Amino acid sequence: MKKIVIDNQYAGERIDKICFKVLKYAPKSFVFKMFRKKNIVLNKKKIKGDERCQREDEICFYLSDETFDKFSSGKQTASYYEENDEKNKQPSLDVSRIIYEDERVLIYNKPSDLLSQPNGKADNVVEQYRRYRDRMNGQEQHVLDRYGVCNRLDRNTTGLIILGKTPQALRHINACIQSRKIDKWYQAIVHGHIKELLVLKGYQIKEEGNKVRMVDDGVGDFIHTVIHPRQYCSSENWTWVEVELNTGKTHQIRHHLSSIGHPIIGDPKYGDEERNRYFYQKYQVKNQLLHSYAYTFFGLDEALSELNQRQFIAPYPKTFRRMLQKIGEKV
Repeated sequence: MKKIVIDNQYAGERIDKICFKVLKYAPKSFVFKMFRKKNIVLNKKKIKGDERCQREDEICFYLSDETFDKFSSGKQTASYYEENDEKNKQPSLDVSRIIYEDERVLIYNKPSDLLSQPNGKADNVVEQYRRYRDRMNGQEQHVLDRYGVCNRLDRNTTGLIILGKTPQALRHINACIQSRKIDKWYQAIVHGHIKELLVLKGYQIKEEGNKVRMVDDGVGDFIHTVIHPRQYCSSENWTWVEVELNTGKTHQIRHHLSSIGHPIIGDPKYGDEERNRYFYQKYQVKNQLLHSYAYTFFGLDEALSELNQRQFIAPYPKTFRRMLQKIGEKV
């Protein structure tokens, strides 16, 4: 059994709407069937679905852990794996990768091969945070709240990702990112020699195959990327760069660099296949060497003001370090 206690945020909302959010992968017909069978009840009473919830009301889900987790997250429950197969236990956030956490915000160093948010199929930061939160709280009660990532990283882009733990923090940080009150810096290793500062501006559109391409001015999404070269490796013809992201569109950094002839090493979509094969064989580079490296906060409101003037940095992943060691960088 799972239980939800209604707070001010959901007071006055219809119970069917709330249950659709909790059991987001369940058919609506299933939810209404559970109402009829009294497997979902409000304050221990049978419901039709149009009842309005009030503060402190309790919604109880008399479902197996497997069923509840299947329809709430698309996955088997962590408790199921813990009891039946330790090797397959669903992971929560790796605490060693948490850069900062308070009651409103969590900043995480995302590894490669992990989605930022749910897609109904693969594991992701949002679901791992839910498991982390539930285990840390030591609660079996399912908490109805709203949380999510404020900046999305591609599955195989590593580094800093910000998670808003409350609706207010999520909205405010998103607004601060849009108004550029949070500076975002990435680092990448790209093919070729970039000798000087590059200020890149243009327009891109999405196309089939989950890719983007450049288009004429004013046609698609405006993108603005600034490339700061740090060091060149002449023996293998690549440049370590720092990237200042002034807009945040799909695959922006990867595509913008590729469009000027400097694709990111290891990039399977926009990179050079032959060169990628070389770096895989020598350095085990499996994905694009793009790392969300540093965030600096300023201008946040009073509730988040303790973050102002602070910079958070994500340590490099192993493959990135191997490349930098080639040029004598101590990382």
